[in-house]
Amino acid sequence: MNKLRNELYTLERLGADDSATPAVRFRVRLDPSHPLFAGHFPGQPVLPGVCTLDMVREALSQLEGRPCRFAAIRDCKFTAPVDPRRTQELELDLTAADGLLTATAAAEGIAVLKLKASYIPLHG
Repeated sequence: MNKLRNELYTLERLGADDSATPAVRFRVRLDPSHPLFAGHFPGQPVLPGVCTLDMVREALSQLEGRPCRFAAIRDCKFTAPVDPRRTQELELDLTAADGLLTATAAAEGIAVLKLKASYIPLHG
């Protein structure tokens, strides 16, 4: 079981996004009182990039209907920090097919992550 999910964040599948792309949208709600933020960074909390990647992996697993892992991350850009004092909600847009994933994460309409990766669905 993923300790971050349902403690640091919750994940909700919303369906297809409103654009012409085949992306599926997820809503992530952060818990700004989570102890992780006290250490990352004291007085200036920022959502760690590895946690954002975990959110994408969890959303991908939900989309695939079984656990998944990244096989290779081809392009990963963290384009803006997420301060949990100001932003408690992110939107993830995922397009996944044939082991390839394209994902973006946005906070209040501002992209915070752009990702291209390959993935492997796991058995069980």
